Amino acid sequence: MKRLLSLLLGSTTAAVLLLPYSAAAQVVISTTAEQVYDSNIYLESGDRIELPPGAVIPGGGTVLPEDLDGEENDDLITRVGVDLSGGHVVGNGNLDFVYDAGVGAIFFWENTDEDRITLDTFFELRSREKFLAKPLVASLSSGFASGGADIAVAEGTAASQIQTHTAEFSFGAEEWQWTRSSYANVMYRLTRHDFLGEFLLSDREDDRREPTGSDYFANSVDTSYVYSLAPDTDVNIDAFGTLINFTGTDSNGELLVEEKDRIDYGARVGFTKLFSQKLELRGAVGADLSYLVDEPDPVFVEVINPDGTTTTVMDNPSRNSSSLAFDLRLTYQALERTVVSAFVDQSSGVDTDGSRILVRSVGANLSHRLTQDFWLSAAGRFQQFEEGDELSDSTDRFDASVSARYALRPNMSLVAGYNFTDQSAGTASDPLVSTDNDDYTVHRLFLSFNVGFVGLPS
Repeated sequence: MKRLLSLLLGSTTAAVLLLPYSAAAQVVISTTAEQVYDSNIYLESGDRIELPPGAVIPGGGTVLPEDLDGEENDDLITRVGVDLSGGHVVGNGNLDFVYDAGVGAIFFWENTDEDRITLDTFFELRSREKFLAKPLVASLSSGFASGGADIAVAEGTAASQIQTHTAEFSFGAEEWQWTRSSYANVMYRLTRHDFLGEFLLSDREDDRREPTGSDYFANSVDTSYVYSLAPDTDVNIDAFGTLINFTGTDSNGELLVEEKDRIDYGARVGFTKLFSQKLELRGAVGADLSYLVDEPDPVFVEVINPDGTTTTVMDNPSRNSSSLAFDLRLTYQALERTVVSAFVDQSSGVDTDGSRILVRSVGANLSHRLTQDFWLSAAGRFQQFEEGDELSDSTDRFDASVSARYALRPNMSLVAGYNFTDQSAGTASDPLVSTDNDDYTVHRLFLSFNVGFVGLPS
C-alpha cells in the first residue's frame, strides 16, 4: 500500500508538471543551518534502570540499550535544510497548483546512528472558479511530514523524528453566503494516512527503541455557520464527524486493527470579538465524542476485598466516550512593538499510534521588536494529556522558551535561543514491555542561520 501511494504521488506530481501553466510565478527558496546542544536526546529520567536478574527486554536482550537505561545522554546536533515553495495556474486556468517542498538532514556528533533525513512537503491541486462556480471547491493534496514519535515526545526532539504521509481529497462549499451577514462552510474529506517510521542514514542495533504508528482511512464531514452580529463581533456553530478505519497498527498488542475503528464526532459554539485594533478575543465550547464500531472485548481486573483477598471480575468497556472541548484565545498589542497572546484549550484527537487522546493546554506568548532588525520572543505552556476521555491520571508537561532574532539583511537572519521541557507521567512505563520514556527534563540551546530568496520564475 505504501509503495502504491508513493507511485500515485509521483504520478500525480508528474501529471501536474505536464499541464500547461503560466510562468509568471516565482520559486521562493529558503535555507537553514542550525546547531543545537541537547541535554537529553532520548528524553530519559536521569535515574539508571537496572533489570532484575533473568529479565529479558523486547528483542531478547538482557541489558537495556542507552536510549532506555534511564541515564541522560547529551549531544551536539546539526540541522540543515532547504525549502522550495511556489505556485502555478494550470489546466488552462482551471486549477491552482501550490507546493512547499522541504528536505533536511539531522547529524549527531556522538550518536551518529541517529543521523536521519526529514521530509516536509505539501502539494495541492485546487479548483478555480473557472472550473467550479462559487461557492463550490475541490482539492487534491499529498504531503510528507516529520515530527515527534507521539504526543509524549517534546517538540523538537531530534532523536525521535518520524515521518508520516497524508493524501486527501476534499469537496464542498466555502463561504457559502446565506444572507448579507452570514455564511456557511460544508466540506467532505477522504484522507489516507500512513506511518512511515524513521528515515535513518545507517543501521543501528536491534535492541534500540523503534517507533510505532498506525495507518488508516478517514471519511469526514465538517460544517460551520458564521453569523456577524456586528462589524466587530462574529458567532459561529461548528459540527464534524469522522469515520476512521485502521489498516495497520503495531502500537497496542491488546487490540486488533479492526477493534480500533471508530466514529469521532462533535460540535462547538464560538465567537470572535474585536474590542479594538489592538485587542481580540476568540472562544469556543462544545463536546468531543467517540463511538467504537466493534464491541470491545471484556477485560479482567483484580479487586481487593475488605479481608485483603483479591477477586477477579470481568468488566465490559463502553463503546462510547465523550469529553468537554473548549478554546479561549486573547491577543493584545500592548505597545506599538509588543504583542502578547494567551490561550487555554482542551480537545481530543488521534495520536501517532491511532489512540484517541485528550489534551488540555494553557500558555502565553510574548514578542517584542526592539529595533527595525532585532526581535525578542518568549513563550510558556503547561499541558496535560492522556489516552481516553479524562485526565485523572494524566501526563503533565511544562515548556518554556526564549529567543532573539537579528536580521542581518532583509533576506538573512540569525536566531539564538533556549528552550526547556519538564514532563511527569501519571503512570510510569515498564521498560520490559514499553519503549516509552515518561518522566524527563531537557534543556536545549540553539543557534540558527537562515537565508531566503526568490528564485527564477517557476
